[in-house]
Amino acid sequence: MPLQSCFRFSQLVAAQFQNNMSFLIPTRKAIGLDIGDSSIRAISLVEKHGGVFLSDYAMKALDEGYIKYGVVEKKDEVRAALAEILDTIIVKGDLPSFAVALPESRTFTKFIDLSDIGEADFQTRIVDEIRSNIPIDVENSYYDYQIVLYKDQNILHRGALLAVADKDIVAEYISLIESVGYNVTNLEVGAPALIRSIFPLNDETHYQQLNVVLDIGESRSILIAYRGGVILFVLSIPITGKGMDKVIAETLDMPIADARKARKRFGLNPNKANSHVRAILLQETEDLKKRIEQVQDFVRQHLQKQTKGMADAVGFKTIIDKILITGSASDLPGLKDVLDEAMDIEVAIADPLMNIFIEKNKTFPVKDVGSYSAAIGLALGLIKK
Repeated sequence: MPLQSCFRFSQLVAAQFQNNMSFLIPTRKAIGLDIGDSSIRAISLVEKHGGVFLSDYAMKALDEGYIKYGVVEKKDEVRAALAEILDTIIVKGDLPSFAVALPESRTFTKFIDLSDIGEADFQTRIVDEIRSNIPIDVENSYYDYQIVLYKDQNILHRGALLAVADKDIVAEYISLIESVGYNVTNLEVGAPALIRSIFPLNDETHYQQLNVVLDIGESRSILIAYRGGVILFVLSIPITGKGMDKVIAETLDMPIADARKARKRFGLNPNKANSHVRAILLQETEDLKKRIEQVQDFVRQHLQKQTKGMADAVGFKTIIDKILITGSASDLPGLKDVLDEAMDIEVAIADPLMNIFIEKNKTFPVKDVGSYSAAIGLALGLIKK
């Protein structure tokens, strides 16, 4: 089957799997579902009283090997975990809209310039870009793109934020949700959802900045370069919670469970007693700092040419202004301070709650909020589209 285009993958959902057409109706209740290799996280949002409120949340850890690199290996076990989560946050009889994140390992996101061609040639350029520069089999892929408009000396230019997804993984995730009795409204690449949750929706001042977002997870981590309201690219990065635990355990000859406790308790904090853990993790963060420096160099050398008009129009800078940290393993003590000192760049902990309120009768584990960034952004995408 030839390559197909879809709008945030929801046309695909409706056409190929005959789901209901609820994505055409303004959504007032939505669930964001972030399915990872080591856990499933769900957020339920409701729009009312002129605001968006977090009505419930849930998390279920998955055993090793249930999901590998985004592929569901133990279908029955994952289905049971998903059903358990949804039973806790969905009132019986409700049929909320669902937005589900596709795994970064089976998707690809990239910004491409379209300013030198006419609109009639957009599709051809996009398909050529996929075939030439994106490491996913094009004959087994779906693609989606968002047109970005910008001006250079009062001349309108166009670019596109391109997302490509493996067709098999799309079918697998839709089937998983349907197996527990619900329909998927939107399938979305995780990076745009994450960005949606940690930047203000009604304030475009951040468009003037070049931001690097570090989404540090337990099993996988990504770096997002974001400026002018556009995700320029997404990179996998080697530092993960489980990776840090493994290095600590091997170096200090201790069980993984104890290594995890040491990572979360001591981390990179110089005020804590265990200097051995700090020394190990400092070495791990060296790779992270090098990757950020590589991004800075890449932006200077390549993206400055590719987005030449955006510097004057929407603040497309080539110097990193800020690093934002989020993710399920981003609560590493001292990480912000270490990066702040080493990079000479402003570093901040992202706030995924900035665009929503929490119901008065609900409590939310603020210390774990980073792990819900993508799920919050997914649900926001349904309510605020």
